[in-house]
Amino acid sequence: MEQSLIEDITHAIVRAAEKGKVLYLASGGSSIPLSVAALHTVPASLRAHVTVTLTDERFGPVGHADSNWKQMLLAGFDPDGFVPLEVLSDASHARDATAQEFEEKLRAALAHSDTVIALFGIGADHHIAGILPRSDAARMSEHFVTAYDAGVYERITITPPVFSNIDKAFVYAKGEAKRESIESLTLDSSYIEHPNQLIKQCGTYAIMFAP
Repeated sequence: MEQSLIEDITHAIVRAAEKGKVLYLASGGSSIPLSVAALHTVPASLRAHVTVTLTDERFGPVGHADSNWKQMLLAGFDPDGFVPLEVLSDASHARDATAQEFEEKLRAALAHSDTVIALFGIGADHHIAGILPRSDAARMSEHFVTAYDAGVYERITITPPVFSNIDKAFVYAKGEAKRESIESLTLDSSYIEHPNQLIKQCGTYAIMFAP
């Protein structure tokens, strides 16, 4: 099942990269191996057309153990040939300054990309990217990136306005605990309460649920 999703993501990236520049947003957590596998099979001749970044990152020093980017590298992601856009780019930056810097880079990447593709996970609590229910991130409408204390982690995440800039999104959820969150997408509700509803703002989206 996961292999078919990997192939779909790769196919989408390759087709778009053959025509122009691509921005790919990878999610953290259990979806990291899928992004790594999909990017691994993108031909070397097309990688310079693909900018790779994250939907959200856990704030801390560059390369810290809980960093989503670090976890991608440990899972086998080789950024060579791609255009990497890391969130944590300067260990001396404070959290909010890091978020502001990433927003500037993300806005530039969006402006210069012909196609934007993303892979998201969805939590049992209905969160998507680093946007938790009823959080400051869920209410953010002025910026494309925000930073806040999400409890276990301080998060830097894309915000609701970014979703309408995504041309094609893939959603991966694994485990029975997430079934209700996936099934809730058949209903309409506030994305402040249920951030997973934001997926509906993307151009197209496909969902894979693995019990």
